[in-house]
Amino acid sequence: MAATQSSRRKFVDSYTIPGSAKLKIQAGDNVILRPKNNNGNLPLIVKIDGIHGTQQMKNVKIRARWYYWPEDTIQGRRFFHGLRELFLSDHSEDHYVECIDGKCKVRTLNEYQELNLVMDDDYFWRFQHLHAEGKLIPESVEV
Repeated sequence: MAATQSSRRKFVDSYTIPGSAKLKIQAGDNVILRPKNNNGNLPLIVKIDGIHGTQQMKNVKIRARWYYWPEDTIQGRRFFHGLRELFLSDHSEDHYVECIDGKCKVRTLNEYQELNLVMDDDYFWRFQHLHAEGKLIPESVEV
């Protein structure tokens, strides 16, 4: 029997992206993806769930869960959403590591509020977004 596509894949804990950046990524990291077109939209941010490539670690991809901006959901941006607020979704996709623009930090709301200085790469989340249902969990929070 021939090997399946998934059986020929090698999964690793971390990977250093070759090139000038030499960015080291690992499962659990949050990264900004390079958009297909640079039209000034909000950054595309994902959480890395896994890293895989061929047995020779060619065609390396990340398995990533999307963070959604409030504007990207049915509910839209509400008055109580922070400017740097994201929703962690259950929507996963594979992306080539070459699409990664850099790392960022996505913290819980409590962690974010404790920061003395918010940097350009700091974001926070407090809602989960169920992609297929268009639903947020929890459905409400104290404001």
